[in-house]
Amino acid sequence: AEIGPAALNLTDISASTAGSRGGGSDIGSTSNSGGGSVGGSSSVSTGKASSSPASPPASSSGGRRPAPRPPTQGGSVGRGGKGTWKVGELEGELERKIKLLEMERKTMRKESLGHRDNIDKGLEAVDHRLADLEHTITTELSFPDGFVLSFPIRTNYMYGLVRKEMPEMYAFTACLWLKAKEGGIGTPFSYSVLGQPNELVLLQGAHNPVELLINDKVAQLPLSLLQDEWQHVCVSWTLRDGVWKAYQGGKMKGRGEGLAAWHPIKPGGVLILGQEQDTLGGRFDASQALVGELSQFNLWDRVLKPAEVAALADCSSSALGSVAPWTDLDVDVYGGATKESLDPFVDRVGMAETGEGRKEEADYKRLHNMAEEMRVETMELCVTACEKFATNNESAAKMIKESMDKKFGSSWHVVIGEGFGFEVTHEVKNLLYMFFGGSLAVCVWKCS
Repeated sequence: AEIGPAALNLTDISASTAGSRGGGSDIGSTSNSGGGSVGGSSSVSTGKASSSPASPPASSSGGRRPAPRPPTQGGSVGRGGKGTWKVGELEGELERKIKLLEMERKTMRKESLGHRDNIDKGLEAVDHRLADLEHTITTELSFPDGFVLSFPIRTNYMYGLVRKEMPEMYAFTACLWLKAKEGGIGTPFSYSVLGQPNELVLLQGAHNPVELLINDKVAQLPLSLLQDEWQHVCVSWTLRDGVWKAYQGGKMKGRGEGLAAWHPIKPGGVLILGQEQDTLGGRFDASQALVGELSQFNLWDRVLKPAEVAALADCSSSALGSVAPWTDLDVDVYGGATKESLDPFVDRVGMAETGEGRKEEADYKRLHNMAEEMRVETMELCVTACEKFATNNESAAKMIKESMDKKFGSSWHVVIGEGFGFEVTHEVKNLLYMFFGGSLAVCVWKCS
């Protein structure tokens, strides 16, 4: 029997391969040399099809089937046409990307930390500079411990404020120098707490005795304070039996007991100088105000010994209070009260009541009367010497010293130079004079 083209499905193969290769040549073509008779001779021309594998069965009716899928060659789509991704390669690529991102993030973090460190260092340097400037300003502008608060008139608005945190106290000693002008001493200091404005008060009304109030309990103190004179006053107290002591001029003038016994002084209140408080930190009464001056107010949380009080009164001790020390930074003034520098020498001779103090006071008065004369004499002498020895500061200084020693006593010192950084001034204690002539400065002083 003869095998026809339909049985070999060559027509479909020819159509399929022609479409896929685009060559137009026949793989399977038939020729009928016998004129179409079944029994005649015929031949099958397959070209190169004889070496091709057997064709698969024909597809559904219509005689066409899908083109065969080309063989894969490994690799993945999206990677240069090398084929599909493998799971392992995807995981590796993802891990590599994550590591790169982590490295970038660490680098950025280090840079950020570096910038932050630089900023912190810069801020720290600025803080140090500001602290230095504040210290310099404070040092240059603040008074020494020898300063005085002045309350020139009777008001209900002039006062001083002690800027210290007040602790609970089971005992205390308060000392101060006073120079009252009228109507008793008024209220040198008052300490109030929430709910009790009279927690601790020292006051004296006109024609009344000096009183010490603790928790609104009162003790009258046997003190006799004069007007317009500096006087040293101390009061001490302990909650043990409420024992109190009063000192004037370093000497005990009286003592008692039963004053607010076993009542501790409450913490966290407001300590005011020069006014009595009717509420916490305010509502002052002008009739109870201090008119005059106040200095060297110190507060301790213990009872000072009599010898310690005496040393404070004769100025042989400059001890500061453990609770409220007399320092410029810890005391502010308001309402027109003033804070003025007080020469330590004047402080000592004007306040001390001992024999040594009286001698120094006499010396001070003598020197004070000489002050104006010395100022004029010294200025004229400096001008004369500097003109005479215009190019020899050493000779000019020697001339000034010899003249000062002869006229006002020995041990004078003279320095001539440029720019001492001071203005023309005169201090009684060490008799310090500074004069300027153009850029030339002359400093003359006597050791005390």
